Amino acid sequence: MEEMLRNCDNPGIARRLNLAEAFIFEDFSDEEIKIVLKNQIVNCGLTCEPSTLDFAVKEISKKRMQEMFGNAGEAEQILTHAKLKMSARISKAPPDSIRNMKLLIQDDFAGEELSVANARAAFADLMNIDHITAVIDKFEGLVATALEENRKPSDEIANMVIQITILILMLY
Repeated sequence: MEEMLRNCDNPGIARRLNLAEAFIFEDFSDEEIKIVLKNQIVNCGLTCEPSTLDFAVKEISKKRMQEMFGNAGEAEQILTHAKLKMSARISKAPPDSIRNMKLLIQDDFAGEELSVANARAAFADLMNIDHITAVIDKFEGLVATALEENRKPSDEIANMVIQITILILMLY
């Protein structure tokens, strides 16, 4: 990416994406993520069983294995999703069935099933979305090709996102 920015015909891109001023996010270990997540849970006034905390860290670790990166932001993201799931779970439950309104459970931290079918279903009832389904088709093709060629799909998608970002910056 650095070479691409230095050799592009648009000096504004290199100026806007100054690599000399880039910051680096530290990649945390599972144990460090566990400490961060536990502190975030306590700071929110919530609790969870140790096995639930271990489950949440494993979910973060799975994501790290796919993306080859993990930091404290991952803990914050999974906790945000868990709080939303907990709220929905509590609101649907009969009032006398919830013993602890501040207890996060494993289901609150469970990741959603990601698939092309789910992505398509999210847009199924919308009108005039041909451009969105075209992008989904392109992503699906990139993933399939990467897997066939023993490459990481996340790299292919990241490259596509970078290219789109650069094109958008060139418009301004």
